[in-house]
Amino acid sequence: MQVELNIGLERKDGVLPLATYRKALATLRTAVTLTYDRTYTIQYFKDGESVEEIGLFVSFPWTASGQELITFLGLLSIDLGQDCIAAYLPTSTRGALVGPKAKEWGEFNIDFFRRFDSQGNAV
Repeated sequence: MQVELNIGLERKDGVLPLATYRKALATLRTAVTLTYDRTYTIQYFKDGESVEEIGLFVSFPWTASGQELITFLGLLSIDLGQDCIAAYLPTSTRGALVGPKAKEWGEFNIDFFRRFDSQGNAV
């Protein structure tokens, strides 16, 4: 199955987004063969303030079980200092938030998920 992730690169502990980006790619590349990766920025309003966040989109094939994917993403989320990671399975059009604080973020919402094709175009 093909898996797409949105990983936030901002951290509350002051670690720079570039450091999180490098760690995310290094960790992912040891575990999976990335089909595609791209950084993005997203803007939204929170508590009346404009917020801009940097994120990483990655796509890769996953051949192990769904439970192993959930375990892998949960550990990756902790390793990167993220509340959760958004995962989307394009062939089934299903997604989930996975990580230690995923419930605090609510349900997966495809409207907030950033997708790109291999040429870097937003999907």
